[in-house]
Amino acid sequence: MYPFIQEGDLCFFRSYEPASVKIGDVLLFINDAGDLVCHRVIGVRTESDLTPALIICKGDTNLLPDPPIPSGQVIGKLTHIRKRKLTLSPDKGFGRLWGKLIIGMPPFAHILHRIAILHRWRSNYLSTRP
Repeated sequence: MYPFIQEGDLCFFRSYEPASVKIGDVLLFINDAGDLVCHRVIGVRTESDLTPALIICKGDTNLLPDPPIPSGQVIGKLTHIRKRKLTLSPDKGFGRLWGKLIIGMPPFAHILHRIAILHRWRSNYLSTRP
């Protein structure tokens, strides 16, 4: 979810209501490998009673979406992120604009992917220097 969520940020979640999930929400879930993942919803497959059966998520800098997850694997929904001197909500202001940009402009994710790779390389390079 870099750069929206960065190392050192505090993320706050609330309980998740399957019927209220919408595209753009940022969810915390357990994937099939048992890892804890925080990614943005990009699609929802509903059952006949409009309850989500499968949720399709993707990290902001990932090029491909995650495998669909059953709604039962979702732990919570992101409410806000506390950065050093700033608190952001994914549903308001810059957080909402960022989500719309990520979902509405897939080429932007490719640019972010390149930036994230460069950022990781730089961090690793600087941490291994004497």
